[in-house]
Amino acid sequence: MEKVTLLQFCLIFTALGVWGTLSVDATKLPNIILILTDDQDVVLNGMLPMTNVQELLAKEGATFINAFTSSPICCPSRASLLSGRYAHNHATINNSVSGGCYGSFWKEVIEKTTLPVMLEKRGYETFFAGKYLNDYKSTEVPPGW
Repeated sequence: MEKVTLLQFCLIFTALGVWGTLSVDATKLPNIILILTDDQDVVLNGMLPMTNVQELLAKEGATFINAFTSSPICCPSRASLLSGRYAHNHATINNSVSGGCYGSFWKEVIEKTTLPVMLEKRGYETFFAGKYLNDYKSTEVPPGW
């Protein structure tokens, strides 16, 4: 069995909503919906243009007023979320291919062990809509999706 990082473990079980009950019927996998947004800096008023998100999601669910990220830059942050690794381990340090954003190290090493790959191996059907990593411009579907 492959290793699961602590961050991936927390993401999976937070998404599953099973912190209190870790017994899950293996024949019926619970649904996971992960909504990822970026550039939500409060100081820069990043939430102002997100009125629908505020109205339809935040007011009906949880908001995090004291949240942290592993990196304030969108591609390294997405890479951390998908891989469960910090930027110095997944080598995505900025939003360019030369900075590791959908670069060769990501495609050849990291992408093969991301959260969607692990979920797929456990029987989940996965779907992704939106921006994957900034410099992803391929017609190929990344592993796990």
